[in-house]
Amino acid sequence: MAEPPKYPLTITICTDAGFSRQRALGVWAAYIRTPARRIKTSGLLKQAPRESTEAERMAIANALHIVARMVGLELKKHKLIIYCDSKNALAKPRVKVTENSRYHASQKARYDWYMLHIEPHLALFGQTEMRWVRGHLAESKWDDTSQRNWMNRWCDLQCRKLMREQASLAKPQHPNPIRGLEGIIKP
Repeated sequence: MAEPPKYPLTITICTDAGFSRQRALGVWAAYIRTPARRIKTSGLLKQAPRESTEAERMAIANALHIVARMVGLELKKHKLIIYCDSKNALAKPRVKVTENSRYHASQKARYDWYMLHIEPHLALFGQTEMRWVRGHLAESKWDDTSQRNWMNRWCDLQCRKLMREQASLAKPQHPNPIRGLEGIIKP
């Protein structure tokens, strides 16, 4: 029996995302390690996600897109490991068939999006592994020696930073908070 091929070159991606329904806003962060370099990147999601799993999948898709565009990488010779703190985002969406053989529209949309934005990128690699990493740990339980925890922590902090920045941009800042309350508070 032939042994499965070994992939000495590994690309590791760790992603996280955040979203706010009230602001119709989503942010993402990714830490990418290739044999040659490390990339830390983050930003706003172009389309506002409807739920957290959708935001997490968008973050994974963005990171995969970055890796796929890297020049000089023969991806079939690489093993890809994706870390994410959302088990639902790591799983391929399922489409359930109802009694009358119709797909539920939202399930079908999630499945189609995954097949368009994530699945083609995964097929570029020799081997892929999706791994869940426990996120949002209290610092007392945090393992500094674990690379995946460290990468997830960076992504989480970056997403929080972006959400705070966007929240401060959304709030109108009055130069003098007391004067801004004129007509509300009686002297």
